[in-house]
Amino acid sequence: MTVRATSLPAGSALAPLREWATWTDCWEAPVTRMELSALELHLAMMRLTPRWVDPLMDWRDRFARLAGLRPVGRFDAAAYPRTVTPGDRLGIFTVRAVTHAEIVMGDDDRHLDFRLSVSRYEAEGPKVAVAMVLKTHNRLGRLYMLAVGPIHKIIVRSMLTRAVARGVI
Repeated sequence: MTVRATSLPAGSALAPLREWATWTDCWEAPVTRMELSALELHLAMMRLTPRWVDPLMDWRDRFARLAGLRPVGRFDAAAYPRTVTPGDRLGIFTVRAVTHAEIVMGDDDRHLDFRLSVSRYEAEGPKVAVAMVLKTHNRLGRLYMLAVGPIHKIIVRSMLTRAVARGVI
């Protein structure tokens, strides 16, 4: 099996947010490293962020400042600690909940609120799912997602594909 788009896993903490969300995205991949927690899977994937993402994040932050939004920074692997608790920053995200099977991160801003989950689950074998749900609040949020939504899908699919190919998950 390769990386593929899928629906949110039923057991995910994000599943109840489907009706709240105005945008959802979920990708899954097989897991061969069964000893890894959801946090460790997330860290393994973040270390494989394509180099072209950081310039996009810089561009995003420049325009975000003009629109009065918070800058988020880069996907810097050095910013990823091995342990986290809710409220900690994990790279560009705030940790909302963490268990062995799932880590939920997210932030709220004036244009949108989002939650990102990395979860381990069983469905025809061990898998990892990277899911995002978000709710836009206004025209700025909708315009933002017109630009960012397609790019987000490419980034997540690329990170999962690289992680599978290199055997880190």
